[in-house]
Amino acid sequence: EIINDDCKRIQTRTLEEELTEAAAPGVIDFLVLDVEEALPAVWAGVDFHRRHFDFIALEMKEEHPDILADLKDRGYHLAGILGGEDYIFTK
Repeated sequence: EIINDDCKRIQTRTLEEELTEAAAPGVIDFLVLDVEEALPAVWAGVDFHRRHFDFIALEMKEEHPDILADLKDRGYHLAGILGGEDYIFTK
Protein backbone atom coordinates (compact mmCIF):
# COMPACT_ATOMS: atom_id res chain seq x y z
CA GLU A 1 0.00 0.00 0.00
CA ILE A 2 1.41 3.39 -0.97
CA ILE A 3 0.85 5.98 1.76
CA ASN A 4 2.38 8.89 -0.14
CA ASP A 5 5.25 9.49 -2.56
CA ASP A 6 7.84 8.95 0.19
CA CYS A 7 6.27 6.14 2.23
CA LYS A 8 5.05 2.65 1.49
CA ARG A 9 3.34 0.41 4.05
CA ILE A 10 4.94 -3.03 4.32
CA GLN A 11 4.19 -6.06 6.45
CA THR A 12 6.87 -6.85 9.02
CA ARG A 13 7.67 -9.88 11.12
CA THR A 14 9.29 -10.29 14.51
CA LEU A 15 12.80 -11.59 14.92
CA GLU A 16 11.36 -14.65 16.65
CA GLU A 17 9.14 -15.38 13.65
CA GLU A 18 12.20 -15.26 11.40
CA LEU A 19 14.26 -17.46 13.73
CA THR A 20 11.45 -20.00 14.03
CA GLU A 21 10.95 -20.18 10.26
CA ALA A 22 14.69 -20.66 9.80
CA ALA A 23 14.68 -23.48 12.40
CA ALA A 24 17.32 -21.60 14.37
CA PRO A 25 18.69 -23.42 17.43
CA GLY A 26 17.73 -22.42 20.96
CA VAL A 27 21.32 -21.36 21.67
CA ILE A 28 22.79 -18.84 19.26
CA ASP A 29 26.44 -17.83 19.57
CA PHE A 30 26.23 -14.23 18.38
CA LEU A 31 23.27 -11.93 17.73
CA VAL A 32 23.91 -8.62 15.97
CA LEU A 33 21.20 -5.97 15.79
CA ASP A 34 22.04 -2.97 13.63
CA VAL A 35 18.58 -1.68 12.88
CA GLU A 36 18.95 2.08 13.33
CA GLU A 37 15.96 3.64 15.10
CA ALA A 38 13.98 0.36 15.07
CA LEU A 39 15.96 -1.21 17.94
CA PRO A 40 13.14 -1.04 20.54
CA ALA A 41 10.64 -2.65 18.14
CA VAL A 42 13.09 -5.36 17.06
CA TRP A 43 14.13 -6.01 20.67
CA ALA A 44 10.48 -6.53 21.62
CA GLY A 45 10.35 -9.35 19.06
CA VAL A 46 13.07 -11.44 20.72
CA ASP A 47 11.71 -14.41 22.68
CA PHE A 48 14.23 -14.95 25.47
CA HIS A 49 12.19 -17.90 26.75
CA ARG A 50 13.03 -19.78 23.53
CA ARG A 51 16.48 -18.33 22.73
CA HIS A 52 19.78 -17.88 24.50
CA PHE A 53 22.52 -15.73 22.97
CA ASP A 54 26.13 -16.09 24.10
CA PHE A 55 26.95 -12.62 22.79
CA ILE A 56 24.69 -9.75 21.72
CA ALA A 57 25.95 -6.78 19.71
CA LEU A 58 23.69 -3.74 19.55
CA GLU A 59 24.31 -0.63 17.54
CA MET A 60 23.06 2.19 19.75
CA LYS A 61 23.46 5.75 18.57
CA GLU A 62 21.39 6.83 21.55
CA GLU A 63 20.82 5.30 24.96
CA HIS A 64 18.01 2.80 25.40
CA PRO A 65 17.59 2.50 29.19
CA ASP A 66 14.76 -0.05 28.91
CA ILE A 67 16.87 -2.37 26.75
CA LEU A 68 19.92 -1.96 28.98
CA ALA A 69 17.81 -2.77 32.06
CA ASP A 70 16.34 -5.80 30.28
CA LEU A 71 19.82 -7.07 29.44
CA LYS A 72 20.93 -6.64 33.05
CA ASP A 73 17.80 -8.42 34.32
CA ARG A 74 18.62 -11.33 31.99
CA GLY A 75 22.16 -11.59 33.39
CA TYR A 76 24.05 -9.86 30.58
CA HIS A 77 26.84 -7.38 31.19
CA LEU A 78 28.74 -5.02 28.92
CA ALA A 79 31.80 -6.75 27.49
CA GLY A 80 33.00 -3.88 25.32
CA ILE A 81 32.23 -0.99 23.00
CA LEU A 82 33.46 -0.89 19.41
CA GLY A 83 33.61 2.34 17.46
CA GLY A 84 31.58 4.24 20.02
CA GLU A 85 28.19 2.88 18.90
CA ASP A 86 28.47 -0.93 18.91
CA TYR A 87 27.90 -2.41 22.36
CA ILE A 88 28.80 -6.05 23.03
CA PHE A 89 27.06 -7.92 25.87
CA THR A 90 27.62 -11.38 27.30
CA LYS A 91 26.62 -13.38 30.37
